[in-house]
Amino acid sequence: MISVAAYLDAHREDLDLDGLGVPPAPGCVVLTPRSPRSRHVITLVFGKRGRHPMLVAKTPRLAHDADRLAHEAAMLEAADRATAQGTTAAPVLLAFDASLRSPLLLETAVRGRPISPDAVRRDPRGIVSRVAEALGAMAEATARMAPPGWYGSLIEEPLTALADGGSGATAELVGTTLAVLEPLRRVRLPLVLEHGDVYHPNLLLLPDGRIGLLDWERARDGGLPVGDLLSFLSYAARALHQEREEAFSGARGWAGDHLVTHADRLGLRRDQLPLLMLASSALAAAEHATGAAMAQWQWMLGRGDHAARRRR
Repeated sequence: MISVAAYLDAHREDLDLDGLGVPPAPGCVVLTPRSPRSRHVITLVFGKRGRHPMLVAKTPRLAHDADRLAHEAAMLEAADRATAQGTTAAPVLLAFDASLRSPLLLETAVRGRPISPDAVRRDPRGIVSRVAEALGAMAEATARMAPPGWYGSLIEEPLTALADGGSGATAELVGTTLAVLEPLRRVRLPLVLEHGDVYHPNLLLLPDGRIGLLDWERARDGGLPVGDLLSFLSYAARALHQEREEAFSGARGWAGDHLVTHADRLGLRRDQLPLLMLASSALAAAEHATGAAMAQWQWMLGRGDHAARRRR
């Protein structure tokens, strides 16, 4: 397997590494993420004196993860188109070389301060407003009307697959959820570029005020319009040690206010919000399969079911 350093040396001119300020024989640090969710081995490329990486290279952890790397390369290209003039920033794709025995993705490093739970607690109003605005701008820039059959492919099929491979309790939860979500089948709504993992450590506050989004391997070009914002607001609520009721419900439900503003910006009907929040939570739980994700799904099911009963 060719090393990242050897690849950079062989492609220095093609990649315009001199123009990027990357010196010959740069320092490289290889990281193997601990999380089983991560599919990649990461190499950080440093300059001669720099404390911060200049480039990031990714190779598949396992052979069958190469397709996911190709997907991430495509999502970085989509992100570049979406964030070029906006309030969000993403790594710039420099190369994706699938001809190697172990495919390699090379991207620029994004420098900024992590939006960690501590950062949220230090400035909750400012951080939440900045990230909500950035996600709204990206959604607005990439919104396009959902094609016919979108509900089946985006919502019904993955949830049905989860039910088929899960326990009886999971199958029951899926069945109830799909019954509540059925009105969405007849709705035409905008789908957007969805990052899919808007949590720390994938969030940065850049020196110029933009919000940086890292790690696009779970992104979808044509995702639900509230998924990213809902994920971030849930993360912020946990950072602030708030219960879901406090953040999303009642007169002090600050998270709900951001979701309503987001819906208005995308031309969504406000009565569709509980259903879209439920759908986003269910799909996130199907993807991540954590206790917290399942708990949020069940809580959102109560809200969505209540909204459906009110409409009837």
